[in-house]
Amino acid sequence: MRVDSSSAERSSLTITNTTFQNCKSAQANTGVNFGGAIDVYDSTVGPIGYATVLIKGTSAFLNNQAYYGGAIAARNAWITIEGETNFSGNMVVGDGWGGSTLFFQNVESEIKDKVTFTGNGTTGKEGGALMLYGGGNAVISGNVTFESNKASNGGAIMSRGGNTTSALEINGDIKFKNNSASAQGGAIHTQARTVNIATDGTSNVEFLNNTSSQYGGAVEATDVTLEIGAGTIFDGNKALYSNSGGAVHVYSTGATVKFNVTVTATRHVIFRNNSAASCGGALCIHGGNAASTSVIKYADIVNNYSRNFGGGIDIDQARFVTLENCLIQGNTSSTDGGGIAMEDAHVDLVIRNSIIDNNSAGGYPHSANYRVTTSGGGGISFDLGTITISDSSITNNSAPVNGGGIG
Repeated sequence: MRVDSSSAERSSLTITNTTFQNCKSAQANTGVNFGGAIDVYDSTVGPIGYATVLIKGTSAFLNNQAYYGGAIAARNAWITIEGETNFSGNMVVGDGWGGSTLFFQNVESEIKDKVTFTGNGTTGKEGGALMLYGGGNAVISGNVTFESNKASNGGAIMSRGGNTTSALEINGDIKFKNNSASAQGGAIHTQARTVNIATDGTSNVEFLNNTSSQYGGAVEATDVTLEIGAGTIFDGNKALYSNSGGAVHVYSTGATVKFNVTVTATRHVIFRNNSAASCGGALCIHGGNAASTSVIKYADIVNNYSRNFGGGIDIDQARFVTLENCLIQGNTSSTDGGGIAMEDAHVDLVIRNSIIDNNSAGGYPHSANYRVTTSGGGGISFDLGTITISDSSITNNSAPVNGGGIG
């Protein structure tokens, strides 16, 4: 189905309680084509165009495929998806990159209510469920679920090529579960776009058991303004490569990263049981030594593991990092920094009103095969940079050598 609009005529499509199944855009595995089930295109050059689409009720998109947007492709349009709409088994094939289910280019979009994305994937490209490309804002709210989607980058969502005025907003009872990326961002990979997750003070956003083969087991954020609010849980996510970030990997040359900075102490951001094959069992903050700022407040970083630096947090080439009212407890690294590792002379780390407790460097209590007996800094590994600590407690941390607390 093709919806085509222009500046002179405004097209509108409403779909209710309708199933699209086994639809394929012609030559889906060889040619550049869009939308296995629906293609929405506004030829207007300039701002967001005129075509509008509303999908609602118990509509379903099952096992569709195309080069761009296995189920739906939209360019220069307004799209709303609501109700109990289900996207399952949709694919991008061939060399197509972007949105095994949805490909949105310069689109204003809203996905809400009980929409589900399950088992969608690509043959190696980006955006297992949703690809956001270029400008336009995307809002995800209600009880939306992304489960078992896969891609190279952004197992569930890939966002690239936006600008400072383009935003991805995720609020509500949203679940990202068992999504995977063969490269970066097991659930979400975002570049050059503002991303706000659970910033309304009432949301419960969960990232559960997502996996990336490289960076960001749950979230990979590159050159973005990223804010993650209270009520967000990262549990059981894994990253399997260097500079990994078991839950979140941030690489930024100057943007701002915030965790729970606008909400009261009654609700926390939680990182637990995440793991990294290299650095930052929960969180890796990497790059941006010129001007980047990272602020983490009221976060519980508990029982995470890294095979190299920073069982809880690894800070490498970042600039200004602040931890305030945080609990960093029970984390383990096989080398340095059971709780926190600092790896760069440019880092300026401030810790206030926080607890760093029962973290361990050198691999304990994990297998002795992975333990490095010369490791230091059970609580904090501090080789380079500047640390200022106030009104905090550092207790029950351990390392084979060089500082059970700080080393």
